[in-house]
Formats: sequence, C-alpha cells, structure tokens
Amino acid sequence: MLKSEAVAEEILQDVFLIIWDTRNKLDPEKSFCSYLFCIATNKCYDYYRRMVRDKKLLQKLNGLSGYFDSIDEDVINKESSAILYHAIEQLPPKRKLIFRLCKVEGKSYEEVGLQLGISPSTISDHIVKANLFIKDQIIKQGHYVMDDFFIDK
Repeated sequence: MLKSEAVAEEILQDVFLIIWDTRNKLDPEKSFCSYLFCIATNKCYDYYRRMVRDKKLLQKLNGLSGYFDSIDEDVINKESSAILYHAIEQLPPKRKLIFRLCKVEGKSYEEVGLQLGISPSTISDHIVKANLFIKDQIIKQGHYVMDDFFIDK
C-alpha cells in the first residue's frame, strides 16, 4: 500500500506500539488478524492524509521566490507568518535590521550598505547568517525546511 519500505517499517512500528499499548483491552475471542489489519490500514490512510495536507501546504508556499526573498502577507498563511515573524524577531538587532531592509523592503545590498555605511559583502554575510538562523529556528519549532518553504512535521 505504501510503496516505500522505510515508510512501511515506520508504520509497522506504530502498529506494534498501538497493539502493545492496548494489549490489556484485546478480546481473545475476536480475530487478532482483523484487528491488526484494521490498525495497519488506518495508519496507511493517516499517512496518505498527512501527505495530501503537506502537499497542499507546499503548493501554497511554493509561490515564494527565493529563500524568503519577498515576504508577502497575502501569500503566507497566518500560522506561517507568525512562525517566520517570531524567528526574525530573535535575530540580533543589526542583523534583523539588515534582513528587514533587504528581504522585507526589497532594497539591494548596495542600497542597504550605503544607508548603514557598511560594504555589500558584509550585508551578504548578514543575510546568509540570518537565513541560516531563521531556518534553524523554524526547525526547532517543529517544522521541516524544504528548499524555500517549511511544513509541519
């Protein structure tokens, strides 16, 4: 049903955990094979439902061009916006300012460098470090980061 040995093994492990947790409630007069099959089938359906949900979220977030190049509140749903905003707020003050000027306001590295009196290469370094920090924060909050977007685990 799953066409993936790794996913099948993971679901099998979940099935055995469920059976172990409910072992005291099992009725020995009822078919254990049917019970086992029912749990496994439901776990497979859950897996596919989760995949559909994740695919829909990926399609929503796929409209983003580049790694947070243009943060558009109309494209990002409220939850994703809150997660991203929280991660940005945790940046050091100067890095947060540079990130906002470049990524939110869309200014070039040269424009920001002139405004703040620092070189474009320093701006680039701050942006790279900010992107890595934000990615790490999103992962720590329980989301996967895939290419240019993130999804729930």
